[in-house]
Amino acid sequence: MTSPSKRLSTRARDDAVADRRAELTARVHAVALQLRASATAAPSYAAALERVLGVLVDLAARARGRRWEEARARRGVWDVGAIAGVRAALHETGLSGHVTGEDIGAAYEELMGARGRGDWRRRTGTHYTPRGLTEEVVRETLGPVLRRLGEGASSEALLGLRVLDPAMGCGAFVLEVCRQLGGAVSEAWSREGAHGDLDGEEREFAARWEVARRCARGVDKNGAAVELARGCVWLETGAREGGVAALVQGLRAGDSLVGVSWSQARRFDWREGRDEENRSQETGGVIEEALEEARREIEAGVEGRWREVAGVISDALVGAYFSSERAGAREGARRRARGEVERWLEGGAKQPLEGALGELRGRGRALGAFHWELEYGEELLLGTGFDAVVGNPPFAGKNGVSAVGGRGLRDWLKTVHAGAHGNADLSAHFLRRASWALRGEGALGLITTNTIGQGDTRATGLVPVLGEGGGVVYRATRSREWPGAAAVSVSVVHVGFGEAAGAAGTAVLDGEAVGKINSRLRAGRERGEPARLGANAGLSYQGCIVLGKGFVLTEEERERLLAADARNEERIEPLIGGEEVNRSPRQAYRRYVINFGERSLEEAAAWPGLLAIVRERVKPARARQREPQARARWWRFLRPRPELRRAIAGLPRVLVNARVSKHLAFVFQPTDRVFTDQLYVYPLTAYADFAVLQSCVHVRWAWRLSSSMRNAGIRYAPTDCFETFPLPEAAALDPGGALESAGASLYDARARYMLETDRGLTQTYNALKDPDARDERVLALRALHHAVDVAALAAYGWADLAPPPMTTPRRAGERAAAERFEDALLDRLFALNAQRAASEAGARSRGGGSARGVSRRRGRGARAGTR
Repeated sequence: MTSPSKRLSTRARDDAVADRRAELTARVHAVALQLRASATAAPSYAAALERVLGVLVDLAARARGRRWEEARARRGVWDVGAIAGVRAALHETGLSGHVTGEDIGAAYEELMGARGRGDWRRRTGTHYTPRGLTEEVVRETLGPVLRRLGEGASSEALLGLRVLDPAMGCGAFVLEVCRQLGGAVSEAWSREGAHGDLDGEEREFAARWEVARRCARGVDKNGAAVELARGCVWLETGAREGGVAALVQGLRAGDSLVGVSWSQARRFDWREGRDEENRSQETGGVIEEALEEARREIEAGVEGRWREVAGVISDALVGAYFSSERAGAREGARRRARGEVERWLEGGAKQPLEGALGELRGRGRALGAFHWELEYGEELLLGTGFDAVVGNPPFAGKNGVSAVGGRGLRDWLKTVHAGAHGNADLSAHFLRRASWALRGEGALGLITTNTIGQGDTRATGLVPVLGEGGGVVYRATRSREWPGAAAVSVSVVHVGFGEAAGAAGTAVLDGEAVGKINSRLRAGRERGEPARLGANAGLSYQGCIVLGKGFVLTEEERERLLAADARNEERIEPLIGGEEVNRSPRQAYRRYVINFGERSLEEAAAWPGLLAIVRERVKPARARQREPQARARWWRFLRPRPELRRAIAGLPRVLVNARVSKHLAFVFQPTDRVFTDQLYVYPLTAYADFAVLQSCVHVRWAWRLSSSMRNAGIRYAPTDCFETFPLPEAAALDPGGALESAGASLYDARARYMLETDRGLTQTYNALKDPDARDERVLALRALHHAVDVAALAAYGWADLAPPPMTTPRRAGERAAAERFEDALLDRLFALNAQRAASEAGARSRGGGSARGVSRRRGRGARAGTR
């Protein structure tokens, strides 16, 4: 039986919770109304706002009556009828019961998602993480960290852990850390006989609160979300004494990816590794002295004047970087900023922050610069780093990063993360930040883009984290559908470092135990990047970048122009791109293009009718382009690819493939046309060439080294997939050989099938991959593909490898068998690539050069393709 004092204690806590809920309700109502007033009109915004306000009204309704009235009054324009409407909407969404911290956060982020344009989530890659997923990620991340502490770890050891979410949003992961780590602390207290005056529920709340205060750390750019996260954590940990103010130091506002380290601030240089000569010798190192004073304040645990000075120095350095998009101008700004900072410090750092220094500091603060060792000095400046990092950081590709922070942000990320690519997804940089924060010990668990193990994103994130960072992937899910309304696929990656990696146990990939997981998120040991081979040089080209729809003509426009002047035929050519190759049964073109090649404007004037069209349709748009050449040479394609023209001159046909396709497929095309940049072109004419590239040997190599795209398939890049691909020895490609015969049979049968069924390559391979497709013609094509695979493997001397069926595996056993084959095949290809690269390097060192791929052209009996 609960004692009267316990009942009074519980009632007091409930009153405090109710008061706090009403306060949160009013605060978020104010945010909602402000957003509503400032947002542009959008149908999705009103619906989202109703849903959010419904959650908030439900919170207020659970408080005491007077608070309900007060909250309703604060809503201002929202009358009783509107309240009834959102209550009904709330009931329909299933949120009318108990509202958790996750509910509040999800409601707020849904509101943000509808602000202005409805594509906010898509543009920022931001999705509120459902409870089930946060629970899984936190559990698998804390597992090795807790095992490292040993069975029966003390409560103080547990409370000495530090767990970070570097993109916490409204705090979903922080809430789960409080629950799980709090549960471990509560159990430790029970073993130790501590807090015996508390019943089970009270002890659980007290443990969560201690974890929230002492262990949980989080950062987010959105200051309103951070405030909301603090409130949600306070409520979910039992509304303890000390209030939200106790969480201010742990849950902070700022941009996790924009800020400088202590070393960078001390040297006043964003480039890591610069030597001491970059420090001013004339001033006696005043910047270093100021930062040393700040360090002493951090060690003493005080918020003193010098910590603020350190913030000014760091902000000014960031401000100097983002003052320009040009490297030279940035360096000049850095030098001038250093002088301003030193002069300010020599005056005792007492002058008002005005003029140039004030502007630089303001720019850094406007960017939300977060200087980690200054903000989290206990963990990163004085300590050994965090013990665990969890989260669901935003996803954004090259264009998304530029949309959020401009070119400056992309350049910054490449500067602070050595070896980073400008095309990498933003989540790769959060992976780098997480690894840095762990400092070689602990574990991280992040939800990332599903391309985290592919292409430039892999090279920017997992490769350095597992390489120089010493990380080990101990658990990964390569692709899973988001468990919510968002139409997105994600990867979940767990990486251990130091003792935590050893404590993680057997690696698990997609739910299956494996020996090791590499940076491609495949079972197997890590292999370096394959080298580009000299033998393949000059054998692959991207088509022309036209840049101007005004160049393109329909059949009717072409006929009119030819009727007006027969000479126009000289400069009007067929145009073919990836869509025609993928969809047309004949891979036929349906457009034409005005092509002046590399002719001067004076030379192009010989076709006045065509030049007039380009001047009218293309020149105005080109004038708005940033690239000077695009503006100056408006009558030409942006990239006319003369090198491609030279490579295919005199050949009756060439192999091509689409840059983006659901299935990687190669076809022959005549050379009398313009290939767009959505096609890659190979001056190869023989069926043996087709057989090698269409075989499982090359196709699986390409899929492993390319980036896949949701609902779009593969994004092929010859620099990664073709130039690195070790082709069979020349003898295997000779006329009359097994590859030539198998390739010709497959090509002719596939062409007949497409004509008979009126299907393009995409639909044809949909049928070939579908296990339920049993048409006799489909079965025959599969058999021919198998023959090509067998011939290709034999050409390498790998007849011991049996290619699996080309149909998409459905059962776990089928998938496992296909992956075993692929891993074995790719291991041999990687080894062969390394062998060929070493041989070519040796030949160059002996002065013998290396075989050039152009000598491998084989124009034997090639038939011209159809239109």
